[in-house]
Order: sequence, then structure tokens, then C-alpha cells
Amino acid sequence: TESEILDAAALAEYSPKAQANLKAAGGRGGVVPANGRIIGLIGEPPKRFGVSEWESAEQLQEYYKSPPRQALNDLRAKAQKVHRQFIVEAPAN
Repeated sequence: TESEILDAAALAEYSPKAQANLKAAGGRGGVVPANGRIIGLIGEPPKRFGVSEWESAEQLQEYYKSPPRQALNDLRAKAQKVHRQFIVEAPAN
């Protein structure tokens, strides 16, 4: 997820709730923390970028549509502007 902070106080409220929901759904958040240092090599780097890990793309898609995640939509929109969000699925070994 590439995002920028809109409201730091709202983000402080949103983040632990989002992380708890993600963990309860089987995801592993903070694989690449959203507050890590980003160094651009070609082009402008994103201001804020985070990566979570899931067992499958389907598991993440189910979580994305889940009621606990949807319940945080308003707070998430107040806290941050999401520029891009996508799934990267590694090929099977």
C-alpha cells in the first residue's frame, strides 16, 4: 500500500485496530513497515509504503471485503490517503 498521512491522530487510532483485524484474519502486517526509510533509485519514491504478507491472494481478498475491515473505512479515509494498493503473488515453487 502506498499512502500519505492526512491526520496523524486519526492514524494513531486507526493503525492498531487495522493491525489487529489483519492479524485476526491471518495476515502478517509490517513485513515492510509503513514508517520505514524509502530511498528512490529511479523516479520519485512514495512518501509512505507498507507491505503485509498472506498465505494466499484469496485469503487477502476475503479480508479486504470483510466486515471488520469495512468497519474502519471512515477512520482509514480520515487518517490516510491511499494512492495505490495491490497484491503481488509469488509463483508456486
